[in-house]
Amino acid sequence: MIRFLFPCMPYAPNEIEPMFEPQRQAAAERGFECSFLSYEDLQQEQRLIVRPAAQEEDLLVLRGWMFRPAEYEDLLERAQRREWKFLTTAAEYRRCHWMDGWYEQLKDFTSETVFLDEQADIESLLTRWGRAFVKDRVKSCTVNGLPIVSNWTELEALRATMTEFRGEIEGGLCFRQVEEFVPESECRLFVFRGQLHHRPIAPEAVELARTVVERIEAPFYSIDLGLRQDGVWRVIELGDGQVSDLKEWPAEGFFGIFPC
Repeated sequence: MIRFLFPCMPYAPNEIEPMFEPQRQAAAERGFECSFLSYEDLQQEQRLIVRPAAQEEDLLVLRGWMFRPAEYEDLLERAQRREWKFLTTAAEYRRCHWMDGWYEQLKDFTSETVFLDEQADIESLLTRWGRAFVKDRVKSCTVNGLPIVSNWTELEALRATMTEFRGEIEGGLCFRQVEEFVPESECRLFVFRGQLHHRPIAPEAVELARTVVERIEAPFYSIDLGLRQDGVWRVIELGDGQVSDLKEWPAEGFFGIFPC
């Protein structure tokens, strides 16, 4: 039986983070066991606290805030000491959570992407491309609009904003060729144990997502697709399903993808 782990309030291990309460209710109504995970104890005190405690026969699935890959690996190591089992391994989490984990398998269906650190390499790329969409290994920072830069000065300003609002640039910078998408066309799909789940979307989008499923081996992840201005559906990004927002999915529909 799946047991979902939701984040508790800081230093209040028996109270859920309010934004996850609708998900907890939907999971409970489907008959799933639910527990609260203390991120503060795990990250600051190196203690794994889950209330109520998981049982040995449970299959644990996180529904909460993002972990860095090393933090997720630490979570699994601490769970293993108690003979608790997570659905997603550390390698599978990184594969979908960080862009360089899935890009090579899907590069035919997504914006050309280069992973660079050195100023000379970055400036050379910007000279060739003219401009680039910039994100770190996990996500983009859209505080000041789309993170598109055309020179080193703009990149430095964006890097400062990313650090200010996210605390770090996780895993390094990714430079993506700019593709123009139809407004409001982006949609999120979920994959659970090889089965694709989606809201009503175009057949061409479903076909592309099925190709993704054939190429990406992980038990639970999200796929974001968008319709390019030329009418071609493209992969925007992947994410580990445990830490992906629901976006257009109602909580009741989302928890319907899991077997009771």
